[in-house]
Amino acid sequence: MNVKYILLIVALLHQLTLLAHPTGNMIVVGDTVMWPYIDPIDNMQHHACIMSWRKGTKPGIILKSEFSASNFMLSNNSNVIYIIKRNYVKFI
Repeated sequence: MNVKYILLIVALLHQLTLLAHPTGNMIVVGDTVMWPYIDPIDNMQHHACIMSWRKGTKPGIILKSEFSASNFMLSNNSNVIYIIKRNYVKFI
């Protein structure tokens, strides 16, 4: 049996642990860089946020989700920023 198939089978059968992670992409608007991230980093109940940075400054949070299982996706067209937020909501 080919090694590629063995690795594929192991990967499919292996139990994966899913953790939240940023999904979106980095965008540049003027002299500002923005990207999706999580806050706080060291907490499993972290929330998605959008970070912003300009030369000569420290990165900072400009938007934070109220949901712990969430992600932001960013896009821009000139100086217009498009933000899509997705989050997991558990219905009982």
